[in-house]
Amino acid sequence: MAKAKARKKTEAAPPDDLGLRVGEAILDIIGNVPKSGLSAADDPELRAKRSISLATMKAAAVSGALALPSGPVGFLTIIPDLVIVWKLQARLVTDMAAVFGQEKRLTQEALLYCLFHHAAADELRDVAERVGGRIVFRKATAAVLGKVARDVGLRMAQRMLRRALARVIPLLGAIGVGAYAYYDTACVGKTTLEFLKRS
Repeated sequence: MAKAKARKKTEAAPPDDLGLRVGEAILDIIGNVPKSGLSAADDPELRAKRSISLATMKAAAVSGALALPSGPVGFLTIIPDLVIVWKLQARLVTDMAAVFGQEKRLTQEALLYCLFHHAAADELRDVAERVGGRIVFRKATAAVLGKVARDVGLRMAQRMLRRALARVIPLLGAIGVGAYAYYDTACVGKTTLEFLKRS
């Protein structure tokens, strides 16, 4: 019985190399914090909400389009889909920071938090914590950032494997994947807005 449970757990877990690849993609994204072309706004919250609305639609369109191919080709688009959406989300975070006049405060730790807090809060404890109403970031070494990125990568890999089944049904799967990208980007926007308003 115990052996059967252990075997089932092993089968359900994503391969370590997939988690590592996703973790490397995360490190690459946070290692190149994008620059925004926007400037501080008179009404930063309204401007930020417009940016969120635009980014959610872009993410849904890109993700849905990449989920259209079925079969083996569909599975090959999973990691490129994630990377493109994460880059769109990273740009959203920097644009929001810019309209709040806080772009210089956007460290790798803050970007990592804004991108993944809604999906992997436990994995981010080494870089961020709530103190009162504020979010405080610890300056992380490259080794700590690497470990956190790998942990987040493993969490994302588990989600990827569950969502990969949606790609088997071409049109319906693409709609589902696009809807998830929309939701995920909206969560990034919400986390970022909360962070910027509490800073």
